[in-house]
Amino acid sequence: MIEIDRNSPTPIFRQIEDYILQEIQNGDLGPGDRIPSQYELARQCQVSRATVQKALDRLIQEEMLYYQPGKGIYVAEHGERQRLPVLQSVGQSLRSLGYTVRADLLLVEEMPASHSIGQALQLPEKTEMIHIKRLLYVNDEPIMLQDVYVEADRFRAIHAYDLRQESLMEILQEIDDLYLAGSTVALGSNVANWEESRTLNVQPSSPLLTVEEIDFDEERPFRFSRNKLRGDRFRAVASTLQELEISLEYGLQPGTISIALL
Repeated sequence: MIEIDRNSPTPIFRQIEDYILQEIQNGDLGPGDRIPSQYELARQCQVSRATVQKALDRLIQEEMLYYQPGKGIYVAEHGERQRLPVLQSVGQSLRSLGYTVRADLLLVEEMPASHSIGQALQLPEKTEMIHIKRLLYVNDEPIMLQDVYVEADRFRAIHAYDLRQESLMEILQEIDDLYLAGSTVALGSNVANWEESRTLNVQPSSPLLTVEEIDFDEERPFRFSRNKLRGDRFRAVASTLQELEISLEYGLQPGTISIALL
């Protein structure tokens, strides 16, 4: 049981982090052991899940813990490098580098899950979903079409938010106080149909880079997104110099910037 000293100058998230580290060091938690869930730790410590998430994120970054999608967070092998596969927001990444980023909200609808969406999110087919379609602009140039699917019963409060300006991930975390434990990412390619070419201001059959992402909390996937990016503005780059790293490069004169995926 974690004992939190609320009078201590040590932040609560650091006390949680120190407790888990001590459990690892004294052998009470060994390599491959599953640690309590974010919900269980928050209940034990009587703190918000955001506080617990901060402690767990730090331990994952320090490679003391690692996440297995759909299963939970485990103690890493001594000296073993583990990576958390989280896809950073393209919009947030570009904004942080000084670009002007905005989004048009093209569609918000409730619809039954298709077979592929239900399979991706581990939900029964025909489960009611919220489908959000946005068009992302960088410096007033349309560069990405985004389709996002989430379970309607869990995230129906999303209708009250400004989906043009705010980060969808931050909205979902606020609605459900969920823990973003990791993501799986699939890269592919396609060509623009007539509607996509008109929306993205490219010629029909122009190349598009597709990025499909499934985001996981501690228990199961909660968001599926399909992103179509202009092939004349983005390319995927993989490096194996140290360990596998994948990035998107976005080209604007006088050069390119890199957006980390993995």
